[in-house]
Amino acid sequence: MSAGLDEHVGDDPDRVAMVLELVERVSTRVRSFGPIVPDDVLAPCGYAGSSGLINSSATATCGDAIAGLLKGELAWDEFTSPLLTNLGWHWPGVAG
Repeated sequence: MSAGLDEHVGDDPDRVAMVLELVERVSTRVRSFGPIVPDDVLAPCGYAGSSGLINSSATATCGDAIAGLLKGELAWDEFTSPLLTNLGWHWPGVAG
């Protein structure tokens, strides 16, 4: 899945700064929930009954990865991603 960062943000410093600020605010908020995102937060997004399925730490880690990507700090791809590996996701045919 692509977030379309190249298309919508590109290398425009103002857009990068805006998206970074949003990502950091969301990651901070998600971490504030504790281990899971509560149902009352998920319900307005159409995920009522999903409490316990949405891991706050994993969600915030995804935000951290997006921030790292925008800052040019990522040195991995979907096949070598420590994020995906830590979540237990592995690509077919790739050791892990």
